[in-house]
Amino acid sequence: MIDGKKSQKKLLGQSGRHKVPIVSDIKKFQNIIENVEKYDIVLLPYENEVSVTLKEAISLFKENNKDKKTYNIAYVIGPEGGYSPYEIDALTHLKNTSVVTLGKRILRTETAAIAVASMLLYEFEL
Repeated sequence: MIDGKKSQKKLLGQSGRHKVPIVSDIKKFQNIIENVEKYDIVLLPYENEVSVTLKEAISLFKENNKDKKTYNIAYVIGPEGGYSPYEIDALTHLKNTSVVTLGKRILRTETAAIAVASMLLYEFEL
């Protein structure tokens, strides 16, 4: 059995991180709407978005937030089959959300979550 200090040291030694990204479990749509304001930006990968890439949204966000040292970022991966028109409409009307494309391929829900996390780690040099 590993005590708390050894466990923490092992985690930091393996990942080299002091802050590990939090992956939330499945949330109800209303819960997402209620918690969007907690984040500096909420990214919404959407298969019908064709103009704004994830990279472009991140670049614009970073440009508009140059003075911040840390960011509180969320991304919402829709269910298999995608978001409903109602959900996209509701989410896009919130001030800190950005609907983005992940490219031409439509990814499975679990693949999209890992892909976006990897892209964010790369873009923010974490």
